[in-house]
Amino acid sequence: LLTFLGVYSLSVVLFFISARYRLPAIPALLLFAVYGGRELWALWRQSEHRHFVKAIIALALLVAVCNYRVGSMDMEGDAHTQHKLGFVYQEKGLPANAVAAYRKALELDPNIMEAHFNLAVLHAQRGHFDLAIDQYREFIRRFPDIDKARLALGDVFLQARRYSEATSVYERLVTTDDQADVQGRLAYAYTQLGQIEKATRAYQKFISLRPESLLARYQLGQIYEGLTQIEAAQSQYEAIIALDSTHFDARYRLAYLLFLQDQPETAKDHLKRIIAQDSSAVDARWLLAAQYVVEHRGDDALEQAKAILEVQPDHLQANRIAG
Repeated sequence: LLTFLGVYSLSVVLFFISARYRLPAIPALLLFAVYGGRELWALWRQSEHRHFVKAIIALALLVAVCNYRVGSMDMEGDAHTQHKLGFVYQEKGLPANAVAAYRKALELDPNIMEAHFNLAVLHAQRGHFDLAIDQYREFIRRFPDIDKARLALGDVFLQARRYSEATSVYERLVTTDDQADVQGRLAYAYTQLGQIEKATRAYQKFISLRPESLLARYQLGQIYEGLTQIEAAQSQYEAIIALDSTHFDARYRLAYLLFLQDQPETAKDHLKRIIAQDSSAVDARWLLAAQYVVEHRGDDALEQAKAILEVQPDHLQANRIAG
């Protein structure tokens, strides 16, 4: 048994400092410890005090040598251990545990950049926007050159509906190389603040950088409609349909604008395409039915009204036509 311990210690424990590699030696060491304790008790009972004292002194010296300059045992782990633990908790979907671990890591070492950022992300994900904002600000104070933290701070302001503060953050970021996402967020914030002119410019800039963005084009089209710039809105909806022919919202808005421009046949074609792809498209059916009423095509209007009522029985206008 002693040979096993010696060989194992020299071949494994000496080279692998991880605790799990030392565990196989513990049962054998416990046997020796029990045997040593039994021998000490035997010396005491036999009044072999001189040998007993020598054994105790040898044991004390051995404990002192083994623990010389080892340092205190940190049962909670150091800052980086806590940081890694927080990351594991975060990946496992345990946000409360992750927050506690990241906070402990930052108490031990406030300069761990990832811990600051991940803690702010967790606060935002849990809806604790004030805590997230404070954490991002602390991150920016310590690491002012990391733009992704400023972008994330702006996003939290956006989530918290603090649009004015969001625009202040985003405006500082539009000079960066990758500004497309910033322009999109800035445009949305301006829209929520009612600053339509600024929102329009931001959406135009965003679309120039990301012409394939259907959402930005649709939102810009909505702004143009609000400004009664019908042709500009129409061009955005047409661009959306060219990119995605199944975008029903854009096709519906385009049909509506075509009616305003006295192009009913083209408008009806768009509505029929929507209905052909989605028979439950109530808005498209109602707009088509209303046009049939204008054209005095009662049977066609009634057909659309009945189709609407199959999907939405409480549709007031359809009930009036069908009734």
